[in-house]
Amino acid sequence: MSAAPVRLGAGEPGPFVADRVEAELSSLWKSAGVDGDGGVFRACRGTLVLPLAAGEDPAELIDPLSERFPARFLVIRETGGDGLIATTSASCRLDSEGASLVCSEVVLLEGSSRAGAAVASAVRSLAVGDLPRAVLGDRRPLSSHPWAKELGREVDVIVGDTTEGDAAEAVSFWDHALHGDHPLYADVTWVRLACWRRLLAARWRPGDREPRTVTVRGRTDPAGRNAASLLGGWLRDRLGGTASVRLEDARPADGLFVSVTVEGNGWRLSAEEDHPLVRHDRSRERADRLAAVLAHRAVDAVYRGALARRARVETA
Repeated sequence: MSAAPVRLGAGEPGPFVADRVEAELSSLWKSAGVDGDGGVFRACRGTLVLPLAAGEDPAELIDPLSERFPARFLVIRETGGDGLIATTSASCRLDSEGASLVCSEVVLLEGSSRAGAAVASAVRSLAVGDLPRAVLGDRRPLSSHPWAKELGREVDVIVGDTTEGDAAEAVSFWDHALHGDHPLYADVTWVRLACWRRLLAARWRPGDREPRTVTVRGRTDPAGRNAASLLGGWLRDRLGGTASVRLEDARPADGLFVSVTVEGNGWRLSAEEDHPLVRHDRSRERADRLAAVLAHRAVDAVYRGALARRARVETA
């Protein structure tokens, strides 16, 4: 089990001025190095922009994610006030020897929905050098954030989870992922489906082609339907055919599906949630999946193939 997070700061909230924010972060490291018993090291693999949903505590995601993917986190919260207010802090962990703190910088930017241009300008000024810039989407469409359009192609990766939105939001995200080369759209759902894809791929034989039926037992809410459509698209792209997905209501232990069964002319294969691969995936935290997506910043041809052949989902 990893050590509990250590938080440094936070500084006093104040009107956003880039030089002031950078000076506060530098002061934070200097004072931590003087006051602490060991060293304090900043770690950064990129700039991560995190829109904050109402009532959400950024530490719940930043603390575990910074351990796996240290970065400069720019947290954006919409408020009713005028102007743009910035607060600095850091999320840290003890290193493997327990002697030094390894930290990610956190800047909270708070402003009204009218501050879109100011937020975009702040992100530009605080982005770390030539390191990648990623937006970690929340449960709202990215287009609902006024600063997103301002940033446009200045972002390298937009990370979403199509099990967290409705069908229309998922289709919009998938269309961007399929037809655009920049920014790269990366879907956490694809990572969640990896265990099912591995199981099914390991069990089919060269002659298993053009399935006639695909039956998924699992959640029938938008999360289950979106995931089943994407998995069906992958099967159609890999095995051919135009089979739709029949989604039957069942209660998975703590995931999306209970089982997946694929049947063709004289052949059948299936995967169950009690397989160790699926059980292991259920134990992964959201931060694990996000870190996996962020570490693989490249166009995934297999993912695009699945998107191009997304399957219709029929609920039993």
